[in-house]
Formats: sequence, structure tokens, C-alpha cells
Amino acid sequence: MSRIGNAQPLINMVKSANNPQALLSQLMNSDPRMAEVNRLIEQSGGDPEKAFRSKAQELGVDPEDIMRLFK
Repeated sequence: MSRIGNAQPLINMVKSANNPQALLSQLMNSDPRMAEVNRLIEQSGGDPEKAFRSKAQELGVDPEDIMRLFK
């Protein structure tokens, strides 16, 4: 789970947001690193979950480990 430690601040921000969808939308528009996320989603046929799971697998991370962080 150490490979996902860098994502913890983002996870905390999403969990504490009143409107997580609006927060993610704002990040997508304001953070240049999110262009990569958009590209991955587009490559997955517009399915964010499929893009997430595919990238996690590529990085050798169990996507369920990440999902548990949001609970």
C-alpha cells in the first residue's frame, strides 16, 4: 500500500469535500497533470472506473486497496 501513499492528500480532500464531483471537476480544469487523467479516461471509452482500474493494475496496485481508503 506504500505506492498509494502519495495519493492520500487528494483522497482526504475528496472525502472532506461537500461536493466531491465538483471538486474533481475543478481539479480537472485547473491542474495540468489532470490532462493525463483525461487521456486515460478517453482511452477507456469514457469510463473513469475502467481507466482507474487499468492504471492501478499497470502500476501493480490493487484497486480495492485504494477504494478502501475512501470508505
